[in-house]
Amino acid sequence: MTLYLDIEYVPIACGHESHGPGDFAFAVTRAFYDETKRTRRNWYCPMGHSRVWGGKTTEQKLEEAKSAETALRDQLSAAIREGELTRQALLRDRQRFLNGVCVCCNRSFENVRRHMSSQHPDFDVAKVADGQKFQCSCGDSFTTLHGLRIHQGRQRRAGWDKPSTSKWSAHLTRV
Repeated sequence: MTLYLDIEYVPIACGHESHGPGDFAFAVTRAFYDETKRTRRNWYCPMGHSRVWGGKTTEQKLEEAKSAETALRDQLSAAIREGELTRQALLRDRQRFLNGVCVCCNRSFENVRRHMSSQHPDFDVAKVADGQKFQCSCGDSFTTLHGLRIHQGRQRRAGWDKPSTSKWSAHLTRV
């Protein structure tokens, strides 16, 4: 229910535990209501009870959503790049195998399969693209680009993309 005079008023129940629900109601101006709700600033009811709006402001929610979106976009880009790098490495190694070159010792053999089973029985195809390190500007390093992007998504705070002199603020990828 809203009461209109020359100024718009919003009815509010005190909500203090010393009153029952709806026992003590009063009205505040729309401007006061909107401002205290937006800023989450403490205010007092006519009975003197300290009141504050709970939860996060719309601006805080929007900023968090933007940060989460940026982190997810970074992770998606990292996963796409990592997949492309893996695909290229597998194609390169497949071609080398077809040409009779061992990817472990870089020697040529007519029967690479027999050589691999006898000389490198513990060879893991997943380690083919291994050795590349991905580093964050904070100093942490990761074996996969995906791992780096997950780290960056978790560490970035609001305003990470703003210029700063601190190497810890952005968590950017070192090239």
